[in-house]
Amino acid sequence: MRGCSLAGSNLSGCCFERADLSHANLQGAVLSCVRMLCANLAAANLRSCNFEDPSGVPANMEGVNLKGANLEGSIMSAVNLRVATLKNAILRNCDLRSAVLAGADLEVLFLNNYFS
Repeated sequence: MRGCSLAGSNLSGCCFERADLSHANLQGAVLSCVRMLCANLAAANLRSCNFEDPSGVPANMEGVNLKGANLEGSIMSAVNLRVATLKNAILRNCDLRSAVLAGADLEVLFLNNYFS
């Protein structure tokens, strides 16, 4: 799925475990309850995505590669990003309340986020 365009799609509950979505365009997609364990989202466009589930089930992105990805303005509250690679990712104006970032590579992040 490398380089595909899924902009604006409703991908709630989809399983992208170990999928190659590098350079993909997912801008504005609804990604609540997604399962993206160890997926490759390097250099992907994830601007203005919504990962939040109203029922409280978090998106699982453990071990995901978001190197150089653009997540600007995304709603990522409670997302599991444990041991994820976020090197050079853009997370400006993201909502990361209750997000799990234990062991994540946060080197050279572009941050201006809402933490509580």
